[in-house]
Amino acid sequence: MEDVIAVLVGDHRLITGLLEQLDEEDRPAEMRALFLRIASELAAHEAAEDDVVFPAVRAAVPADSDEVLALLAGHDEVNSLLTEMLCLDPAGFGFAKRAAALVVELQAHFAEEEEVVFPEVRSVLGSEELAGLASRVRMARRLAPIFPAKRANA
Repeated sequence: MEDVIAVLVGDHRLITGLLEQLDEEDRPAEMRALFLRIASELAAHEAAEDDVVFPAVRAAVPADSDEVLALLAGHDEVNSLLTEMLCLDPAGFGFAKRAAALVVELQAHFAEEEEVVFPEVRSVLGSEELAGLASRVRMARRLAPIFPAKRANA
């Protein structure tokens, strides 16, 4: 059975692939479609983390794990970039500039999660709990908004 870390890393790989496509694309309509797909995938991923994974991690991680706890709130910069991009013309320089920043920001965010947060999650949660979180994450992804938004419990 797949665990929650594998599900989240799978999201990272999917989104990274879409970001690479966006970076290579030069047709505005295709850029817009890719951007909207990236935003949708990020919204689902973020909802799953905020609603399911992070509460479990906060409950299990020792209170002195400041680095891990600080990384759990790393969505604000990404969401700001997405919101800006939503209002921009994909044919314009501003869109391309923010798309490049989005790629850098997400690569750093994914690396932090995979190198710091996920190993800590594995160390504090058992395999059964990780598997149970995976099914809850899949449900949260299905119920997620189509665009990242401020979340009540984030």
